Amino acid sequence: MDGTNAGIPTSLTPINKNKVEKFEEQEINEHEDIVLEECPHCHSKELLELPSEVTKDEFDYQIKIIKKRIYFKEYRYTSCNKIVRRNIPVK
Repeated sequence: MDGTNAGIPTSLTPINKNKVEKFEEQEINEHEDIVLEECPHCHSKELLELPSEVTKDEFDYQIKIIKKRIYFKEYRYTSCNKIVRRNIPVK
């Protein structure tokens, strides 16, 4: 279905969605456990955890914002009594 005449809004139509293949165990660098605190149907909190589970592998990336302050130490030359520091680079 491409969303046209199918009753699916085009904003929800999958475009070039490639299925992520299952990662090799050594490739995984983060794990997340999704647990239930209560039954979504009857809201009972008496849950028995089973040995089975379903997994989903996701590929994601992070953009790291760095706000860095650089300290340029100042020095006084004892011979000429001038205060100096390294030049501050302009970006």
